[in-house]
Amino acid sequence: MNLVNLQWWHPRVRPDKQQDLYWDSLIHPEDLVIAYEYPFQSSIFYVEMAEGDYIFIKQNNFRLRVKASALQLVVYEGFYMGNKVQVVSKNGANSVKEGIIKSMAFHFKANRLFYLLTDLTGRAMKKRYFSDDLKRIKE
Repeated sequence: MNLVNLQWWHPRVRPDKQQDLYWDSLIHPEDLVIAYEYPFQSSIFYVEMAEGDYIFIKQNNFRLRVKASALQLVVYEGFYMGNKVQVVSKNGANSVKEGIIKSMAFHFKANRLFYLLTDLTGRAMKKRYFSDDLKRIKE
C-alpha cells in the first residue's frame, strides 16, 4: 500500500494569501472545489494511480488529483483509517483499550505516522499513538 502525506494548505489556514495561486496549482482544477470543501492542512492518503501530471489519491470516500510536488511518500506501517486496533500496555505507559483509527497524520520530527483513535462508541481518544503502541485486531 502506497501512502502519501498531502502537503497542501487549505485557504482558511494559509499564512500568506499572496501564494494562493501556487497552492491551488497543486490540485487538479476540476478537484479544487472538492478540496476547498474538505478542510485539511496535511493528511495521509492512499495512492490509487498516476495519470499525466497528476496522481490520484484517496482517503475514505474522498478522492483528489494532485501534482507529485504536493506529496511526501510515507511508510505504510500496517494500519489505515477504519482499522480496529488494541492499544498495548508498553510496560504500563498506555492503558490497554480497543479503538478504531479515525485519522492519521505525519509527525515531522519523528519522521513517522501517528494515529488518532475513537473508542468503540465513536468518542475521540485524546492521546496520539505511534504504530508500536497499537496491535491490529482481526475482524
